[in-house]
Formats: sequence, C-alpha cells, structure tokens
Amino acid sequence: MITQRHAHILDKPHSQIKLLKRDHADNLPIIKANHQSAWQDFKAFILSVYANLPTQFATPHIEKWCNGWQIRNHFFAYFKYDAYLGNAPIISVILNKKRLMIQLDWHAYKAAQSASTLANFNAWMDADLSKITDGDLPFYYWTNDIDEYDDFMPMSGFYHDFNDQHLDTDTNWCRVGTYILAEDLDDFDADSLVSWAVQTITTLSDLYRHCHGKLTD
Repeated sequence: MITQRHAHILDKPHSQIKLLKRDHADNLPIIKANHQSAWQDFKAFILSVYANLPTQFATPHIEKWCNGWQIRNHFFAYFKYDAYLGNAPIISVILNKKRLMIQLDWHAYKAAQSASTLANFNAWMDADLSKITDGDLPFYYWTNDIDEYDDFMPMSGFYHDFNDQHLDTDTNWCRVGTYILAEDLDDFDADSLVSWAVQTITTLSDLYRHCHGKLTD
C-alpha cells in the first residue's frame, strides 16, 4: 500500500544521479534501494486499481522509477480505454513528495499521433460537471502551466472563477482531478485507498469519454 513514507522517499536533494554521486555518494545506494522498493509498492497499487476498473480500460502504463540518468521525483502511471490507446487524453496517477493525485490530463508526448485533438480534450469543460462539482470527492482544476506541487482551484467554484484564467486552448489545457495529501495517506488502508482511486477514475471516465469528441461511443 501507499503511505506517507513513500511520499517522503521521493523528497530528495537531487534527481540527477551525477549530482547525487557528487554530493551524497555515501547515501546513493540507499536512495536507489528505497526508490526501487517504493516504486514496486506503487506498481502493485496501480495494478490493484486496474483489477477493479471496468473492462474498457487497457493495461495501465507505469513509468519506471529511474531512466538511467535520473531518479524520478514522482511516480507516474496512466490509464486509457482500449479503444483510445493511440490518443493523448489520459487519466493519470502521480505520487510525489506532497500528495497522491489522480487527474484527467493531456499527454502531450502523444499529441502528434492522437486522433483526438487538444480542442476535443478541453471540451470536457463543456460537459455535465455535476458529478465533479457536487459529488462526494473534492475535485480541483488547474492548467498545464501550474506546477504539480502548487495549490489547485476547487471545482466547486469552476463556473464562477474559470473565465478569469484566460486559457489559450490552442496551446494549453486544463486538468481536473483530486488528491490525498502525503500526511493523510496513513489514514487509508490498502483496500480503502484502492477504492478511492477506483471511484476517482470511474468519475473522471465520463469526462475522459467526452474529451474524445466524435470518437466517443
């Protein structure tokens, strides 16, 4: 399961291995071991979530904890429908030193091959948002130029506040999601954390389908 300890492991002085070797050589082996072990727990969590999702979802993509030259500052995974594997919209899961977050996002890396456009993605803002604004979970929104460690705006004020954001939808996009702060993760056991993630992803899946425009069944 994911706990506050996993988030704390991600709070390190550098992410680049060459800098860790330079400044923290004695601690590098334990930093690597801790990250690899924490990532295995994150991977197990993601696969447990996947096992409880509707059958439309494809096997999740789970980014490795290290790419050879840097140790990740966050753990990252994303979900897509089988029918939309080639498209850029995703429902992503991120664990960083501050929080565990789940969000509807635009995977810019896949934009060139995506049949669904950025305009299609941003159209989630025109969908029925009642499940997001009035549901049990506290959802938030933020644009892609907002750092993952920054504060997000509550969806409860979306219709009142969003026009002030002046989003350029030709190049920018707006995310929507929710999170659990690192210090609150220990309030969840393994089953309840998986249930929270499944509920969040299921709620976001309506908007995920909507942002595929005419590709939606």
